[in-house]
Amino acid sequence: MQNNWLALCPVTTAQQKVTAATDLAAQKNQTVIVDAYNEQIAKIVGNIPQSEIDTWPTQKEEALAYVVDNNADVPFIQNLATERSMALSELVPRILQKAAMYRDASSKALGQKHAAEDAL
Repeated sequence: MQNNWLALCPVTTAQQKVTAATDLAAQKNQTVIVDAYNEQIAKIVGNIPQSEIDTWPTQKEEALAYVVDNNADVPFIQNLATERSMALSELVPRILQKAAMYRDASSKALGQKHAAEDAL
């Protein structure tokens, strides 16, 4: 009866300990990688609120539509332009330039994250 507790505990072999330690190290490394990536993205977007970031796809989509046809229905960016007392022809290039800058910077950061994960 004194060894009944053994039946309740999983037997841990040396290999299981090594595997567990390796898994723990990988999880810690993954956390470090994700944290570094999140820091890079935070530097890219700065203090722009998430509610504004959420509009970027709409802004880009409408800006591209305007480039194709300057009579296109672009209500979101038309409102932006109106509130800023700016012509769409002035706003659209700004939107597309910023979209390209974000794409380039964020894709570089994401590529670095994936490379670090591949190295795990």
